[in-house]
Amino acid sequence: MMPPDLEFSCNQASAPEILEHLALCDSQFVPPLSSRVQLHDYTTKIINRSLRFEAWVQRRLVGFVAAYCNDQLTHKAFITHVSVLSPWTGHGIAAMLLKQCIDYAKTHEARQIGLEVGKDNQAAINLYKKFEFNEESTNNEFVTMKLNLTDEAKHEQSA
Repeated sequence: MMPPDLEFSCNQASAPEILEHLALCDSQFVPPLSSRVQLHDYTTKIINRSLRFEAWVQRRLVGFVAAYCNDQLTHKAFITHVSVLSPWTGHGIAAMLLKQCIDYAKTHEARQIGLEVGKDNQAAINLYKKFEFNEESTNNEFVTMKLNLTDEAKHEQSA
């Protein structure tokens, strides 16, 4: 059940709000996010380059999806971040944010959305599979998944 005071927005969070959120979610990532990126630098990159789909409870950023949807040449989008603070997990917030991101990509002519997820993060992999993301490749730590948004992209993938 969604929290009653849940609100959604796009690109409203400030850099300090995103940095705080990332720090609070750090240990939920497999491996931890801070073992792969400098959280301050990652925050700056997210603010400057991504489109953010945000969930708020009582003016606190409780979840967001960040995606790069600006590849005009290949029409491919890439989800760089998905997280929900632990007190709000299990309420469908990540799924709602992911749906908003996918809908945006579709309406802006993206043909495909990619992402990487920790290979041991089965909960996240299962969520992406519910949205029909397919596993493309796996390395020691990560699974690359893709969602084809057009019949043409599906045909290109099978060729």
